[in-house]
Amino acid sequence: EKTEFYGNIKFGEACIIHPGCSIIAEGGDIIFGDFNIVEEKVKIYNKLKKDDLGRPVKRDMIIGSYNVFEVFSYVESTDIGDLNEFQHRSTVQDSKIENYCQINSCVSVPRGSHLDSFTVVYDDGKMRKN
Repeated sequence: EKTEFYGNIKFGEACIIHPGCSIIAEGGDIIFGDFNIVEEKVKIYNKLKKDDLGRPVKRDMIIGSYNVFEVFSYVESTDIGDLNEFQHRSTVQDSKIENYCQINSCVSVPRGSHLDSFTVVYDDGKMRKN
């Protein structure tokens, strides 16, 4: 399976990118820290945003270190800290994820969320601080 890269993507030290994932930097650069794992069929997408007049607004997407993106997870235009786990088929869009967070399997984080450090998201959008 082919891995898809588009745009300016920067990887830190020792990142592991499995085949068959998509990393698309359409709306600005995607900058990975060190020791991230991106498994197969994951899509990380920095989507192009537009202002009220329809003009493109570019913004970099920053991903910290030691994050794991499991099979079929989808992350769009989200800032991510360190040591987070995005379990298989989880979805996060336009949010801020701090450190040590866990998004459980098949869970969609509500768009625009801010997850404080040590937050667990379960049962499709329910959150608790660990």
